[in-house]
Amino acid sequence: MDIAATLETLTHSEPLSQIARIRRGLPARMWAFVASLIGMGKHELAELLKLNPRTLQRRTTLHGEEAERLLRVYRIFEEATAMCGDDQDAARHWLNSPAVALGGHRPIELLDTEIGAAQVLNVIRAVTWGIYL
Repeated sequence: MDIAATLETLTHSEPLSQIARIRRGLPARMWAFVASLIGMGKHELAELLKLNPRTLQRRTTLHGEEAERLLRVYRIFEEATAMCGDDQDAARHWLNSPAVALGGHRPIELLDTEIGAAQVLNVIRAVTWGIYL
């Protein structure tokens, strides 16, 4: 199974299955795939998510916090893409543009924490449902 299919399957699986997979680890090459998908370099994404880029370069498998943050970014990108009518370029632009509803922060800047990701997801859902924030 290719990286895209693996991520797609994983993010749509039951939460306990996701936890088990995170604990087993994810291939480190997924990091480069997700970074490219959202229009960033691996180093830039690592720094943004408060992960050590050098450590990630040496790894063949991502565990725990690294794997969880990677899946978080992918899930949010999927949701943003759906919000933008399945337009990945528009989703990339939205994630990298300051949002008034997020206090002027770029949504991508908030994905290093679960609380920040929840706020981004709330905005995506509000926009999807036409709720003014």
